Amino acid sequence: MNLYDDYGDGWDTSLLSVYVNGAIVLENITLATGAGPEAYTFTANTGDEVCTVFKAGAWPGENWYEILDPDSVVIATDGPNPQGIGFIPEEILYEPTWGTPDYEFNVTCTTSYYMDAWDTWEVYKFEAVLPQEVVLENGWFSAQIDVDSGASNLFLFAPGTGLDQFSIQHVYAKSRLDKEIQKKMMMVSSGNYRDPIANDIAFTLYKEDAPAPQITFILDPPTPGVPVYLNGELLGYTDDNGVFTCPLPEGEGPFIYTFGAPEDGWDSWQFSPQDNYELIITQDQNPTPVVLSSFTATVTAVNDVKLTWVTQSEHHMNGYRVYRNTSDQQDSSILITPILIPATNTSTAQTYSITDNSVEIGDTYYYWLEAVDYQSSDFYGPTSVFVESVTPPVTNQTKIVKSGPNPFKIGDTYNIQLDVKTGETGTVTIYNVIGQVVRTYSVTGGSNQLVKWDGKDSRGNTCGSGIYFYKLSTPSVNQSKKIVVVK
Repeated sequence: MNLYDDYGDGWDTSLLSVYVNGAIVLENITLATGAGPEAYTFTANTGDEVCTVFKAGAWPGENWYEILDPDSVVIATDGPNPQGIGFIPEEILYEPTWGTPDYEFNVTCTTSYYMDAWDTWEVYKFEAVLPQEVVLENGWFSAQIDVDSGASNLFLFAPGTGLDQFSIQHVYAKSRLDKEIQKKMMMVSSGNYRDPIANDIAFTLYKEDAPAPQITFILDPPTPGVPVYLNGELLGYTDDNGVFTCPLPEGEGPFIYTFGAPEDGWDSWQFSPQDNYELIITQDQNPTPVVLSSFTATVTAVNDVKLTWVTQSEHHMNGYRVYRNTSDQQDSSILITPILIPATNTSTAQTYSITDNSVEIGDTYYYWLEAVDYQSSDFYGPTSVFVESVTPPVTNQTKIVKSGPNPFKIGDTYNIQLDVKTGETGTVTIYNVIGQVVRTYSVTGGSNQLVKWDGKDSRGNTCGSGIYFYKLSTPSVNQSKKIVVVK
C-alpha cells in the first residue's frame, strides 16, 4: 500500500486502517511528511475481502492512496479526499463533512423520554416518517436536527463545538438496503453537519415490514379443489369459489403456474409482476390432446434408424403409431408399429423412442407419427433421414469430461459429460451426504455421453438442498465429484 499527498506536506493527522476478512492488519497508518509514496505491506490471499477505513484530518482533499498486488500492479485507489473501500462496522470519529445530499427533508419529529444519562442529562427518543422511500446502495444516511431553535432538552450529545463533543450517526457506507430491521450505529464528529444545522442527532433506521405482494387466481367457471403448481411443485388447491391466493415468489423466475391436469383444460401461465396481481383463468372446453415439441429420426451406430418424439403435455390420449415410406407420400406409407405405443397422459414432458431395423444402407426414409386420442387421431411429419454406414469412434479412456452447473439449483438440470472406453459399460450413481443411493444411470462405451440429473431420486421425489456426490464406475475407472444443491 502506497500513501501520497498532493501538496507534499504529509497527511496532517489523517489516518488509514486496513482490514482483511474483517480483521485489522494495518491500524492508523499515515504519511508523516512529504508527498510520498510511503509504503506499507499486509498479507491477503486470492478471494479475501479487503476493506479500508479513512479517518480524515486536516486537508483530506490532498490525501490519496493505492493498493498494489505482489507484482506491483495497482488494483485499487481511493482519493483525493478518500472515502474508504468496502464496509467495516466500527466506530469512526471525525468523518469528513457531507457533500450534496441525494435526499433532504424537513419533517416534524415526535419525542418521548428515554432515560437519565450520567445523572446529568435527560435523554429523549424521536421518531419521524419520511415522505418518500429512500434508496441508497452506497453512501450515508443521517437524521439531523436544529437543536438551537428546536429543542428544550439535550438529544444524546453534549452542547458545544469542541472536538470532545460528538453525536452518534448511523452509517450506511457501501452496504445494501435489505430486510434487516436495525442497523449498527457509528460515531462521527459534531463538526459533521450542514449549515445552519447545529449538530447531528442519534437515530436508528427501520425498514417498513410491509406484507409481501400476492397473486390471486380466479378460475372461470368457478371450480373448487383444482390443484395449483408453481414450476411443478404443488402449492395448494382452489377454494369453494375457485379462487387461490399465494405470495409472489422472490427472484427472477421464470415462474410458471399450472392448474390441474392437462385434461382439465386449464392453461399454464407465466408471469413477471412485482406487486399485487389478480388474474382470471378461463377453461378451454376442447383442450388439445397432445402438445408435441419434436419428432426426429437419426441413424444409429449399427445403421438402424432411431425415431424419437417429445411431448410437453398429453390428455385423453390412447397412444402412438409410426409409419414409414421411401417417398414423402403419406398415403402409401406402411405401419411399422403394429402394437399401439401407449401414452402417459401427464402434464410434464415425456420422451418416446423406437428403433426401425428394417432399413437399407444408401436409402432415404420418411416417417410419420400418428397421435391417437379417444375420439380421433392427428399425423405429424414427415421427418426424413438418409441411411449411410456409420463407424462408431473408438474411445480409449474412461473419464469425466466436465459437469455442472455447481452449485446446482433445484428445478434445473445437472449435466455430466463422460467418455467411456469402447467396450466398457458402467454406471453413474448419485449419493447423498450420508452415502445413500439417490439415482443410478447406466453408461456404455462412447465419447461425449451426457447424463442429465433432474434433482430427483429414483422414485421421482425432488431432493432437498445440500451436498451430494456422483460416482462414475467402470472396470477401469472409479471417479467421484461433489455436487452442491441449493434452493
